[in-house]
Amino acid sequence: MNGQRPPNGGAPAVAITAYLTWLSTGERIAQNPKAPLGPRSFPKLSVDPAKVDTARVAALYAERCAACHGEDGQGDPPVWGPRSYNAGAGLADATKLAGFLKVTMPPDEPNLQDGEAVDLAAFVNAKPRPDFDLSRHLGPSGAYNATVREERVRAPTWPPRPAGKR
Repeated sequence: MNGQRPPNGGAPAVAITAYLTWLSTGERIAQNPKAPLGPRSFPKLSVDPAKVDTARVAALYAERCAACHGEDGQGDPPVWGPRSYNAGAGLADATKLAGFLKVTMPPDEPNLQDGEAVDLAAFVNAKPRPDFDLSRHLGPSGAYNATVREERVRAPTWPPRPAGKR
């Protein structure tokens, strides 16, 4: 989420697609049986900022997440810091991240309760991460049919800001 997108149909995009196709040749698509249609198949979880306590959830993160993602969030994959997803990513929205965590974490046995997933999403998104600046990610002007080239979203994304205050 922090690189520059290669132009559609350009050599890098075709090479990446060919490589991914080659990697998956002969393999079944492995999906979570509880959410078999991918990340948009699960509902966002309701997040009430007044009920989230990001300090309280630090222990839950240490217990349930740090083994993979690191105590400092820099594990595999990093969940905050300079190598993590940026403030414009879908997971920077706590309602989306909470829903994702609910059906995918931990990977072998997703078993978070709704409240735990919501608290963890808020905790992770309260950490520093790269800002999102659309113009840096689209590449040269004219490479895309982008109608908005000046979108910026600042990190951290928790607590949520009122609309228009990104």
